[in-house]
Amino acid sequence: MKKTSMLLALPLLLGASLSFASQIAPPEVVAQNSPEVKNALGALNAMGFVQTGPAVSVIIAGQCGFAGCSSTHLVLFRFSSGAVINTRTQSVVVLVRYGVPGQAFRTTIVDTQALLGPQ
Repeated sequence: MKKTSMLLALPLLLGASLSFASQIAPPEVVAQNSPEVKNALGALNAMGFVQTGPAVSVIIAGQCGFAGCSSTHLVLFRFSSGAVINTRTQSVVVLVRYGVPGQAFRTTIVDTQALLGPQ
């Protein structure tokens, strides 16, 4: 009897963890709503840069276990100066980390200038 009830409960538990995953905001939205990212995007807008399209994200790491799943996404916001000649481009790159259910997500801006060096 106990084995049967455990087998019947398993789909309910899996469904609960999948429904939690579907209720999490997309990484682009999480990144854009971060105060640190808002400041960086606002600074580029103030310098005359215009966002060239929607933010793009890719999952770069993740794992699932008994408590749920966690993942790390790389989110890219691309900006252009809008000039016809000598167009300048800038990017804001953000790591968005989701924890297991019940844990908050974290956002971190990647220092692209340190990665690319002087141009």
